[in-house]
Amino acid sequence: SLLPVLFAFLISVFVPVLDPKRVLFCLPFAYLSLAAGLGKRLNSALILIIFLAIHLSPVRLYATDPDTQREPWRQAITTLEAQAPADTLVIFAFSAPFAPWDWYQTRNLPTLAITDPQAMPLINNQHLVVFDYLKPLYDPSDQLSAQIINQGFSETGFYQYPGIGKMRVYAP
Repeated sequence: SLLPVLFAFLISVFVPVLDPKRVLFCLPFAYLSLAAGLGKRLNSALILIIFLAIHLSPVRLYATDPDTQREPWRQAITTLEAQAPADTLVIFAFSAPFAPWDWYQTRNLPTLAITDPQAMPLINNQHLVVFDYLKPLYDPSDQLSAQIINQGFSETGFYQYPGIGKMRVYAP
């Protein structure tokens, strides 16, 4: 039961994978294993106290730290829709609008998915919002921002949410 946690710990020396939300799935099995072994040893109460102390700290961190919780897409999209002018185009550096966008958006703002920033069409909208989410994977050299600036836009602000990153706002 402790093998996945031990492996995650050993791997985290080289790669930062030891995040509470990544090892949280091990807790039920670890607790069941501990419960099955309780009472078979003289020091089982001490082992239980140490075990709970070790395992409750990541659970507390997960429950209290917004950066370790799920991404707040609903809040991000609600804020964006409330503050975006009617002539806003939402751009994704991805093959399609993100699934949370399709799920939570209500204003039906026009969207544009761009997988190749070099082939970006001429944009007639007055305001743009560009999601940085997954942009390092699909546009690592930030060509999309360069193309937008080449078309006469400048960054006027951004919204930022944990796990989602920046939603950059551009205007002419």
